[in-house]
Amino acid sequence: MQDNDEQNAPQNSPAPMRVSPTGKRVYSFGQVIAATIIGGPFAGVYMMSKNFKALNQQGLAQKSMQIGFALSALLFLILILLPDDIAGKIPTLTVPTAYTIAIIFAMKELQNKELNASINQGETTKHSIWRVLGISILTFLLTLAYMFVLALVLGLFLAG
Repeated sequence: MQDNDEQNAPQNSPAPMRVSPTGKRVYSFGQVIAATIIGGPFAGVYMMSKNFKALNQQGLAQKSMQIGFALSALLFLILILLPDDIAGKIPTLTVPTAYTIAIIFAMKELQNKELNASINQGETTKHSIWRVLGISILTFLLTLAYMFVLALVLGLFLAG
């Protein structure tokens, strides 16, 4: 009776998600860049760090997180401190373009070959696009919160 039920099961059910034998998941080059465009530099830095961990490069994972977050935080601090007459002269897409290019360069130089090899050899699989989108939105909101708090603290400090 069970064999008959299995034969009558719908054939258009979604294929199971492919999982690597190690169970390790990574963010592809395209996923990291998309997350950086949507969520800002914190998203790209976070995903690159997670990739280093999945590729068993713990030292680079920690170093990329520290340097990337410090540079991103410094970038936003500088943007908030810029006088209005200077900030007004910077085209709107200049800053997002600059940090996206920086992430593209870092990905190509530091991860792309090993990442593609690990995916192609089945050692790792890519995270879902939904996870990428969720992290992108979360880091975007955290960036807004960081800039709000930073502006508030600096406003109080500079006014007092």
